Amino acid sequence: MTTSACRLCAHTPVNPVGPAAALPQVFECPVCNFRQSELPQDHADRIRHSPLPDLEAISSASRRTTRLVLELLYPFAPDGRLLDVGTGSGTLIEEAVNRAYVAEGVEPSRALASSVQQRQLPVRPLALPTEERFGPYDAITAVRVLEEVAHPAAFMTDLVSRLAPGGVCLVVTPDVRSFAARKLQKKWWHYHPAAYNFFSEATLNRLMSDSGLDVVFRRRVPDYLPVEFLFARLAALLPEKWRRKLDCPAALHGYAVGLNTFDLLLYIGRKPGQPHNLPPT
Repeated sequence: MTTSACRLCAHTPVNPVGPAAALPQVFECPVCNFRQSELPQDHADRIRHSPLPDLEAISSASRRTTRLVLELLYPFAPDGRLLDVGTGSGTLIEEAVNRAYVAEGVEPSRALASSVQQRQLPVRPLALPTEERFGPYDAITAVRVLEEVAHPAAFMTDLVSRLAPGGVCLVVTPDVRSFAARKLQKKWWHYHPAAYNFFSEATLNRLMSDSGLDVVFRRRVPDYLPVEFLFARLAALLPEKWRRKLDCPAALHGYAVGLNTFDLLLYIGRKPGQPHNLPPT
């Protein structure tokens, strides 16, 4: 495990603030207030060899998230080349192609990348950052990825290097300073074993600015969740003796619910330059 330095500003040391949900310890930087959890030494291998999730169970939630993301992206990049980072099931690529983007993705999980490729969708089975050169893109999306990468500053710098002048980068990540996070504290649902980085508005602004992006849009968006996953999250907040009574009814499996607890941030940052696909202002 490694927690010696802040992954945002590189200050050392970071201070422990206590366990949270399924995490043994959360740390906070005394300089920039960025929060992070311990990063396992085999982080890259865990992601690369992660098992294929139940795609049918998450498809409805994934598609609703994708449509919202593309609707909010459209005014800033209505067409052109699009790269979806951490593409998962490939839903965003599918929807983007239907909206006239030339879209492709990158996905570090070999199982997920193979599944997407079998559907004849263009995806590269790799993790960013990488020295492999491809791009440039008019838009890059990274939905629920920042909290899982090993080095968020290097990751964002890599994304910006792949943007065309005037291109935009859209990210979605939980807000650790939100009312829900402060109210629930260690029981906050976004503290989970696959999350290592916990951003706030201030630290996300810093990440985008340090990587050379001008924030042009910010909004809190709903989290679209499979109903059975939502039941599991709610059960985790209950005392042990009541958890078994909150099983998801079989008739609701496969459905998704939009839950807006105002703790999910969507930011769009623009790389300096004139976009080729927008009229001059």
